[in-house]
Amino acid sequence: MKKRIKGFSLIEMLLVMALIGLLSALVIPAISNTLSNARLKTAVKKTAGIIRYVHNQAISQKRPFWLLVDKVKSRIAVLERPWNNEAESSLEKLAMLNSLAKAYYLPKGIIIEKIVMGDKEISDSESAFIFYPNGSCIGGKIQLSNIETMRTFLITVDPIIGSVRVDSNGDEIS
Repeated sequence: MKKRIKGFSLIEMLLVMALIGLLSALVIPAISNTLSNARLKTAVKKTAGIIRYVHNQAISQKRPFWLLVDKVKSRIAVLERPWNNEAESSLEKLAMLNSLAKAYYLPKGIIIEKIVMGDKEISDSESAFIFYPNGSCIGGKIQLSNIETMRTFLITVDPIIGSVRVDSNGDEIS
């Protein structure tokens, strides 16, 4: 009788490798989408927080503040002086940014898809919400989207009291 050598055959090893490859192909995209959506949720919460900050600054300092929303640079910024979107040169716009108090750049893959002020959708790449000392503001909406997963969140700013609400597919989130 021959003594059998203990170990794995080539067929068994190939079968295990194929199984690992198949499972990896299913699991890795799911993890990637989860991380991408987590970046979107973080961006939405930070943007809502900045809006609340601008609202509170306008009330506490008893003067108007501006929230600059820049689609091209994927930036949300706080300005302490008026924003003039009609400035003729980038140097003029840069001079306006001297009063920049706080800026947040959205993570890679997260975009500002839509800006609505009042009932009008803004087509400009940059626009500014004004927050007044009495707590009111130019109300509107900012839609942030994940370009990888196509998931979208809508941040709504109430024009009368300046409160912020975040919605995803019609469901309110915290």
